[in-house]
Amino acid sequence: MNRIYENLSDPELLNLLGQEKQAAFLCIYKRYWSELYRCAFKIAPNQKNCEEVIHDVFLLLWNERELTNINSLKDYLYIALKNSILNRRDSKINLLKTPNSKPLPASFETEAEEHFSYPELNEIHDRDLERSAGMIPADDEQKKVTLG
Repeated sequence: MNRIYENLSDPELLNLLGQEKQAAFLCIYKRYWSELYRCAFKIAPNQKNCEEVIHDVFLLLWNERELTNINSLKDYLYIALKNSILNRRDSKINLLKTPNSKPLPASFETEAEEHFSYPELNEIHDRDLERSAGMIPADDEQKKVTLG
C-alpha cells in the first residue's frame, strides 16, 4: 500500500474513496479491520461469523462510497457493524421461527445494543421483532412508539 495513504486522515481517505481510489479503501480496511473484528468477536465469538459481518460492513462502505456523506468514518463503521450483526440475528430468528417455537434465551441478545445509545430505536426494533415472531399479541398495538 502506498505510504502516502497511511498518513491521511479519515476525511481525506473518504474523499479519495468517493473518487473510487482503491488504495484509499485498502487503507481504511487495514486501519479498521482488526478493531472491528475485536468488537464483533466480543459480541459473537465465532471467527467465521465475525469475518462475514466485517465483510458486509466493508462491502457496504465500498458500495455506498459515492452516495454517503460520512461525518465520522469510525462511527459509520461501528453503526454498520451493529446493523449487520442485528440483521444476521434477525435472519437467524426468522430461520428458527416455527409454529411451536419457544422464545429465544436472553443470552441470544447481542451486546452490540449496549454499546450504542439508541434506546427508542432498539425498543421499536425489539417490539417489531417480537411481534413478527408472534410473541406479542396483535391487539397490543396501543403501545406503539412513534418517531417524530
